[in-house]
Amino acid sequence: MIHRLFRYVALPVLAFLSVSLFAQDDDEEKDVYELNPFQVDESGNMGYSATNTLSGTRFNSSLRDTSASVSVWTQEFINDTGLTEIDELIDYSLNTVLDTADQEGAGGNFNTFTGAQYVTQRIRTRGIDASRGLDYFKSITPDDSYRVGRYDDSRGPNGVLFGVSQVGGLINQTSLVANTYRNSGRVRYSFGSNSRDRAEFRYNKVIVEDKLALVIAGLNQDNGGWRDWVQEDKERIYGALTWRINDKITFRANYEDGWDYRTTQQPGTLVDRVLPWYDNMLAFGLETVLFTPNGGNPNNNRNRVYGVTGRDGNPNGNNPARRLTFIENDGTLYNAAGTYTTGGYDDERVRHPDGTAGLGDRNHRINDPDFLPYERAPAGPDIYRTTDLSNYAAFLDVQLTEDWFFNVQFGNQRAIIDTPQIQGPRPEFEADPNLTQGVDGPPNPYAGRFFFDGNYRRDKN
Repeated sequence: MIHRLFRYVALPVLAFLSVSLFAQDDDEEKDVYELNPFQVDESGNMGYSATNTLSGTRFNSSLRDTSASVSVWTQEFINDTGLTEIDELIDYSLNTVLDTADQEGAGGNFNTFTGAQYVTQRIRTRGIDASRGLDYFKSITPDDSYRVGRYDDSRGPNGVLFGVSQVGGLINQTSLVANTYRNSGRVRYSFGSNSRDRAEFRYNKVIVEDKLALVIAGLNQDNGGWRDWVQEDKERIYGALTWRINDKITFRANYEDGWDYRTTQQPGTLVDRVLPWYDNMLAFGLETVLFTPNGGNPNNNRNRVYGVTGRDGNPNGNNPARRLTFIENDGTLYNAAGTYTTGGYDDERVRHPDGTAGLGDRNHRINDPDFLPYERAPAGPDIYRTTDLSNYAAFLDVQLTEDWFFNVQFGNQRAIIDTPQIQGPRPEFEADPNLTQGVDGPPNPYAGRFFFDGNYRRDKN
């Protein structure tokens, strides 16, 4: 479980300009409204164009007067594009990408976003790590636009000045705030290709006009994908309260509870452990490349030349291996120790059907959609990631004098992650060359069938 607590206290001195709502004669009394310096005024937004931000100074500031490189995605932009999370929003950002371990090189860490220790996928701006924010607290839970009023992207090391950003910058989510002036609501449903199925709602209720209001938002999503077994499901509920205690004091609070399920995929291509066996099977027939396991190593003069290069543990000796294998297809459980395994062309002992020896260098990978279509998900249906999450925050704004304002913020985020995963650069693509299930076992109904293999573990955080 990840449990973090953030607090922020500010006591700024701010000379605030009053705003006249309409022109009057000089001798008439003017109505003056003072805006909260800790909230963005959205009234000046024009469609996709925003005029103010908190990103530059943590105060409501004009974008044109902010020296930082800041982009804002307004509610209208989010609605028109159908964006649902920061991972999609990045396509519209400048010099920002998801970190898919592409800079790790050979032998790098391919579990950078499948491991439970990484609560959200990392992002990079201009090649440097950047941060995700939620109401300017560092975000440790997956985001979704159903509860977001706007996104602000502050690029560059200026974000370090405010304590929650890495050097690359910060993409912040501004939560929905209850409006005390009018009731409103909406229901949205979207469907599309790859089994997209998403429903969300928002409802703002004024309880006491200009004093107390509540907004509630909900989400139910059941999305598929273009690959086998890929799912992205969400169930979430969000609520926010605004209470204007008097003209000088405003209290705001919000809470979210939710559950996410999504399939995870390895970023690398498959390790070859089958092509020599496959090529010889096509050349000489299936019977030539199937063998009865006896617990010993493959015979150099026969098995290995056809791509059968090893055994799954030694079942003999003083400390015999056990490889209990469960086949989900039919519920079979057997000891695979001593059975044969296939290998790739990285083994010099294998032979191509024309007699050419294996290459004998590092692992080779398969990236041929004609041989293995990309829509096949090698990790299967049991490699996924669930997140049980909750967030809550409270904000107190106090106007001490005409020019002095006091703000206190409190935030709490929790994410419980469960993710079965494949370790390292796997899975590997293999074939089953065994005529029996285990040594001296019954006939193997899967002899000659392809399968994916890897070292699995269940990771929780």
